[in-house]
Amino acid sequence: QMVMRQQMLLQQQLMMAQQQAAVLQAQQVMSKATKAQTGNARLQEKQLKAQRELFVGNLAPGVGEQSLYQVFHSALIAAFPQAGQPGHEPVLKVALNGRFAFVEFRVPEYATAALQLSGQIALMGNTLKIARPASYVEMPMMGGGLAGVGGMPGHS
Repeated sequence: QMVMRQQMLLQQQLMMAQQQAAVLQAQQVMSKATKAQTGNARLQEKQLKAQRELFVGNLAPGVGEQSLYQVFHSALIAAFPQAGQPGHEPVLKVALNGRFAFVEFRVPEYATAALQLSGQIALMGNTLKIARPASYVEMPMMGGGLAGVGGMPGHS
């Protein structure tokens, strides 16, 4: 009986040691995963910004950030009435650089819709050329976007 009890104790200790080793291994895996997620989060943020941003070219000399903002703001509010509510403005930022600019939108769907305006809007006599930035990467749809958004109404 004494031998059986010692064997059971040894088996219990062995099981506990195995469980502790498994917990340590899981903690190491989680630590590596956390570090990878931090790097992935930065990459995803850059990719998400590229999803929300458009290049706007062929700007006439003298076009200001405010007039460019207003063009996209008005067009998107016409297409998405909810974008007119305070705190839901469709255009976040316009970065003007001479004859071109980058326009950042609140959500990727607004950028996709605004893309449809390329060649259709004239500002101070120049027809705007609108395109994705070079940093744009096609992203799989993950849900959580705006339902039914495929472009501007009346445009295809």
